[in-house]
Amino acid sequence: MSSSELNAARVVELVKSDDPVATLFHWLVDLWDAADVDDALLNDYYDEREKATRRLTWTLEQVYDEFLTDVLLPQVDSRQVAELLAQPRHALVLMDSLSLREVCLLKQRLPAHGYEVLAFDYAFSEIPAETEAFCQRHFEASAPSAVNDPRFVYVRADAPPLDELRHDRLIVWGQYPDWFWHPAHSGKTEYIPPAEIYLKTEAMLLGILERIKGHDEIIISSDHGYLSVKAGMAWPTPQPYYGYLKDVMGARTALISDDKKTRALLEKGVIVVHEGHFLVKGRYTGDFGGVYLHRGLSLMECLTPWLVVRRVRR
Repeated sequence: MSSSELNAARVVELVKSDDPVATLFHWLVDLWDAADVDDALLNDYYDEREKATRRLTWTLEQVYDEFLTDVLLPQVDSRQVAELLAQPRHALVLMDSLSLREVCLLKQRLPAHGYEVLAFDYAFSEIPAETEAFCQRHFEASAPSAVNDPRFVYVRADAPPLDELRHDRLIVWGQYPDWFWHPAHSGKTEYIPPAEIYLKTEAMLLGILERIKGHDEIIISSDHGYLSVKAGMAWPTPQPYYGYLKDVMGARTALISDDKKTRALLEKGVIVVHEGHFLVKGRYTGDFGGVYLHRGLSLMECLTPWLVVRRVRR
C-alpha cells in the first residue's frame, strides 16, 4: 500500500491509535523516505513526494476532518525546545523553516559526512507557525536577528566561516532555508528549484556542525515547517471561499474579526479559531503570494523535525 493512500483500514488504525500524531509522522517519514536519492534526483524527489503528501492530507481532511483541530492543534506549543533549553548542557541547531522533507534527506546523507544519526522524531512549532511566535516564546525577541544572548549564534546566508562554538548551552540559528522564501513574500515570482534550496541548506548546516565543539550530541530542529503550494499542490478552494480567504486573511493567520465572509469560512471549515487568531486549515490557499507558505494549521507546517546526531570519532 502506498504511503500516500488513506483507506478504510488506515483510518481505523489512526482513530484507534494511542498517539495518532506519531502514527501520521511515521507515515510521512515513510512517504519522504530518501534512500538512494542523489543530487540529480532531488527535484523529482520533492515534486513526487509533495504530490503524495497533498493526496494524503486531502484524504485525511475528507475522512477525519477533526484531526487538525481536535488532535493536532492542542499539542502545538514547541515544548520540546523549551524542555531542551532548560537543560544545563545542550547544543541545538535551529534551521529556519527546516521541515520533515529536508531531514528525511539529512538522515540518509549525514553519515557520509561523519555524523551518526541517533534518533529521528518530531517536535512542534508554535501557533501561529511562524518565526516571530517561536522567538517571542523562547528568546523574548521578535526575530532571531534580535536575540541578545551570548549563547545564541545567528548564521546569515552571507556569513563568513564561524569560529569554534564551545558554549555549554548553545543555540545556533541558520537562516536557510527560509531565506529563499523572502523574494516570493515581497511580491517577486522567481521560482528557485528545491534541489538548490536543499543543497545550500545542507552546506550551511554542515558548516555549523563542524564548528560545534564539546558536545557529544547535537539536536537539529526548526521553528516551523512550510507548505509547498506551487501549481497543483494546494487543495481546491472553490469560489466564493477562495476570494473570501484572500479578503479576510491576507496571509495564513489573521486577527479575529466578524463579518459574512468570515462566518462562511468558519462554517465551511477552511479556517479555525485559536487564541485570538484565525488560522487557515490545511492546504487551502487564497493566493497569499509565493509557493512556500507557513503560519497556518497543517501537518507540514506544525510538525517540526527533531534529529539527534553525534560526530563519529576518528
